[in-house]
Amino acid sequence: MSATSASDTSGAHRARRFKTDRDVVEWQGDYRRYDIAKEVLISFLVVLVLVVACAIVFSSPDDPPVTVKSWSNAAPVDFAQTAMAELNGTSGVATYGPPYTNTAGQPEARPDLARARCGSQDPDQHRPGLRAEAACDTAEPPSS
Repeated sequence: MSATSASDTSGAHRARRFKTDRDVVEWQGDYRRYDIAKEVLISFLVVLVLVVACAIVFSSPDDPPVTVKSWSNAAPVDFAQTAMAELNGTSGVATYGPPYTNTAGQPEARPDLARARCGSQDPDQHRPGLRAEAACDTAEPPSS
């Protein structure tokens, strides 16, 4: 492709191709050293200072941890009531059921199997022992 100007339609004047030895203007300014290692080091130090400053400003508070000893010393009645509720199985945590507790006779509740038994997406269709259609009767009783 020739490099002609838009106003030259006759093709009489053609622009020269660019050659670096002929067409580049020699730099007349000063030269100075450039040290990339120094620039990398300065950039690293700036980022390090910013990270340390953000860590100081946005750090979490240094509250002392709550231990069993500190809880039993600060509120002995509350500690004793909570311990008794846990030991006799009446606390909120003790009534979660499997897999959190080892309550005999209670199966683990799985919502995905409950949905499957009611006829929606059955993840265990390939298991011959599970009959999803018969496990849940969603039909309304006839009105009389």
